[in-house]
Amino acid sequence: MNNKFFKGIMTTAVLTCGVLVLSACSKKTAVVGEIDDIPVTVFTSETTEVETGNTSETAEVSDAAPAVEGTWQTASIQEEEDGSAHPYHYVRFTDSEIQYGHFDGENFVVDFTDQIVNLTTTEGGGYKIKAESEIGVQYTYMTCETDENILEYYDTWDENQFPLMYRGGSSLSKCE
Repeated sequence: MNNKFFKGIMTTAVLTCGVLVLSACSKKTAVVGEIDDIPVTVFTSETTEVETGNTSETAEVSDAAPAVEGTWQTASIQEEEDGSAHPYHYVRFTDSEIQYGHFDGENFVVDFTDQIVNLTTTEGGGYKIKAESEIGVQYTYMTCETDENILEYYDTWDENQFPLMYRGGSSLSKCE
C-alpha cells in the first residue's frame, strides 16, 4: 500500500472520528440514582432531584469523588497543513465532566464537555468512568489492565458488549 493512500485513509478516519466527537457536546445536569437499571451518580455537594422511570427522588451526593489526575490525549492524531501532527483532543477530568480541548500555547482550552455519570475506582487503583454526551451517546473509559496510563474507550456502558465496542482511536493515554 503506498504512503499517500494510507495517509488519505488515516486522515479520513480521523476526520470522521472528529465529526462524531464534536457532535457529542456537553451535558451538565447532575443526577443520582438509577436510570433503566444503570447506576447513575454525579459527584457534587448539592441535593439533586432524579427521575427513575415514573418516579422521582431526591438524594444528597458527596463531593468526595475519585479524581482522575493529569492531562490525557486521544490515540487519534490530527495532521496540520504545515505537516505537524498532534492528538485530536487533549482531555482533562473534573469530578463531574470530561473536558475535551486543545492547547493554545501553555493554556488548555476546552472545546466541549461530556457529563460523567458514574466514576468508580477499581480494585487495582484504576478507573471506570461512564459518561454521556449531550446527544445521549453513552460510553466508558476504563483503565487498561496492563498499563495504568491508558484509558480504554468503549462505545457502551454494558461490560458484556466491551469486546465488540472497543475503539482504540478514542482511547486515551496520559501525557502529564
